[in-house]
Amino acid sequence: MCPDPCPFAETFHCHGGASGLREQAGTCVSDSAENARCAESILDLLSRTTAHRNRLTANTHWFRQAMTDAGFQIRSGEHLIVPIVLGDARLAHRMARDLLAAGIYVVGFSFPVVPRDQARIRVQISAAHEPEDLERAVAAFVEVVRVHGVIARL
Repeated sequence: MCPDPCPFAETFHCHGGASGLREQAGTCVSDSAENARCAESILDLLSRTTAHRNRLTANTHWFRQAMTDAGFQIRSGEHLIVPIVLGDARLAHRMARDLLAAGIYVVGFSFPVVPRDQARIRVQISAAHEPEDLERAVAAFVEVVRVHGVIARL
């Protein structure tokens, strides 16, 4: 199996996806042979089962719904990154800092990365998250907005 953490995204970016992975394995600055083996292991696993993808989809749908039910504005889309729109850049960065302190790894984004006044917190959902992890993340978001006094804005 591939090493942990697996540099899968780096491998695909560097090698132009699955079709060029074997042919171009020597062009990446990092250990390309290891990255190629890792990517091949992942592709093999993904071709045998959809269980991880199904769980990722279920986790993402559950988290999006729970955050929407809690009053958060979520950007639409069907992907594993869930953008929680807050608008205010300082608020997004302070909340991201407080969530990190609470053990929830998220990143705040603001202008010029996103349009002005559309600052957000980026949450990346994984198939490895258990329901308890997702519930804890939602609870942490709710607590952090209360601490920042912005629950009425949501």
